[in-house]
Amino acid sequence: MIVESKKILIVEDERPLARALELKLSSIGFKTRTAFDGQEALDYLKKDRFDLILLDLVMPNVSGFDVLLKLQQAKNKVPIIITSNLGQEDDLKKVQAFGVLKYFIKSDVGIIEIVNYVRDFLKNNSQKTNTDKIIKTKDSHKNTTKIKNKNKK
Repeated sequence: MIVESKKILIVEDERPLARALELKLSSIGFKTRTAFDGQEALDYLKKDRFDLILLDLVMPNVSGFDVLLKLQQAKNKVPIIITSNLGQEDDLKKVQAFGVLKYFIKSDVGIIEIVNYVRDFLKNNSQKTNTDKIIKTKDSHKNTTKIKNKNKK
């Protein structure tokens, strides 16, 4: 069912959450690698290729914002999903400028929702380029984000 050998880099300093994401994603067929800070993530990215990055923003040593900047400078086009507790409009605008695929506010979503999104994205978009734009929407229960394809009119 899963596209074979898709590799995901999980960049998360909260070890229990990182481990839970690693277990869930590997249980459905993905290869995972976990970095617990931004510098470790950058080191992995120098040595290996990944199909997707799950990236926290607030981490020790090198922040997720700095990782985004380094990836942009290196012209690395790997799709990135943000998983963060930051949910301010300014934070969303900052990461939108880097072309992130999706922004999950960790306190508002469960691990299963993140895993399902990752699975569906990699299954359905394995041959497409990252042309999505993040859009923040509000409903009466929580802040969420939706994806809008730039190619649609």
